[in-house]
Amino acid sequence: MKRVLLIALLIFGSFNVFATHLMGGEIIALYDSTSGKYVLKLTHYRDTLGVPMYTTTTFNIYYDSLGTYTLFASNVVPLDTALSQLLLPNFPYGVEVGVYTDTISLTPGAYHITNETCCRNGAILNMSTPLNESMILYTDLLVDSANNSTPDFMAMPVAHFPINQPASYNPLPFDPDGDSITWGLNIPIGGVMAGSGVLVPVAGFTAPAADPLGPFNINPITGEITWTPDTLGNYVQSFEVTEYKNGVASGKIIRDMQYVIVPAGSNSSPMYQSITPYLTNTTEHYYYYYYNPGQQMSFSLKGSDVDNNTNLTFQAFSPVFSLTNPATFTTTGTGMNMVGTLTWTPPAGFSRDEICVFRIGDGQVMKDFTLLLRRKPTSIGTQENIVGGLTIFPNPTKNTIHLNIELSRDANSDISIYSVLGEKVNAFYSGKLMKGTNAIEKEISVSKGVYYILVRLEGQIVKAEKIIVE
Repeated sequence: MKRVLLIALLIFGSFNVFATHLMGGEIIALYDSTSGKYVLKLTHYRDTLGVPMYTTTTFNIYYDSLGTYTLFASNVVPLDTALSQLLLPNFPYGVEVGVYTDTISLTPGAYHITNETCCRNGAILNMSTPLNESMILYTDLLVDSANNSTPDFMAMPVAHFPINQPASYNPLPFDPDGDSITWGLNIPIGGVMAGSGVLVPVAGFTAPAADPLGPFNINPITGEITWTPDTLGNYVQSFEVTEYKNGVASGKIIRDMQYVIVPAGSNSSPMYQSITPYLTNTTEHYYYYYYNPGQQMSFSLKGSDVDNNTNLTFQAFSPVFSLTNPATFTTTGTGMNMVGTLTWTPPAGFSRDEICVFRIGDGQVMKDFTLLLRRKPTSIGTQENIVGGLTIFPNPTKNTIHLNIELSRDANSDISIYSVLGEKVNAFYSGKLMKGTNAIEKEISVSKGVYYILVRLEGQIVKAEKIIVE
């Protein structure tokens, strides 16, 4: 009882009874081939200690003409009780899911879609005046001849983390059309300029408080968030996912989420133990496992609870579960030890990188393990080995980068610069690269620090190199 009360105080401690219940959300836009229309889906997350979920909300839909927005429609839609959930499954602290859907006809062109809900939690610690800020969700959509949909998320959010324990969480961004996507952290939005659709960032935003050795970070290759929180309380962080068609940005979504840091008490986070060996990229800090097209693969991972907790749950999320020949995930064991097994036979000729997120919970704490599934390199024909060489100089640099990349065949490329927090800070080059040596030179304008240059070919990340800007 004391633990529940303390959590309630953390959520509500420094603001009055009229403060919001909302903890976060996202908007996606999906083309419905049956109706020939678009379905706009807004998901809200709320703590169950607050006031009830709103019964209606409003979608503001703008035409986007090179960043100038003209209001096209303002639609009030009701709460979709059939899609909403009373509580997130396997979650101990009470997080409700509310879903609002709107079906609309959209002609070809670019659209900017927003939702504004007042107001944010007054107990949020990493913005200056949270009660003066609304929670703004938005998505950018390019309607084209291919009936493009926005990216989406496969995994529900994790909202509570124990203090001073390393945390890992992956929302698993993906694109239903198979387009190339990038992701990174961004400043939460607190307002929309009236009539213009222009977004206004929240005031005084800072990164969530963390141990200096474990800052709030999102991996630019896998999307996994890692963090060692060191201060009790409420924090907000937003991150965005951008999709590209042939190197051109064609859609964007964000997930804005409030994270509550709770006392660890006597409970320790559950742990993962390796059963099937996997590989580690020590430069970009991710785990990966090779598959062979046309051959069945099986990957097993053990989850344990050192506190002898008998309420373990084990889940897995991945696009491979939605393929024509889907993967399966099974669990064995009960109590404080469980084994989860991913089984999949990739189609012959399959070559994409796919991400699988394993999630284990002990009734109080959840932890994710992210695995990148990659086609096993062969002597010819894979994205992994068409790069014969990559040279970046000077490094360290001040403002000019020379990049030489040698390819064994022509390929569409997207080369971007990311911060160590996974935020895209510079679009270095996008377009077709030719067989042979390609030389690219560009002046960049970024702050001093450490960055990564990520090279994508045909939508797959094939190289990542660290650079230092002085």
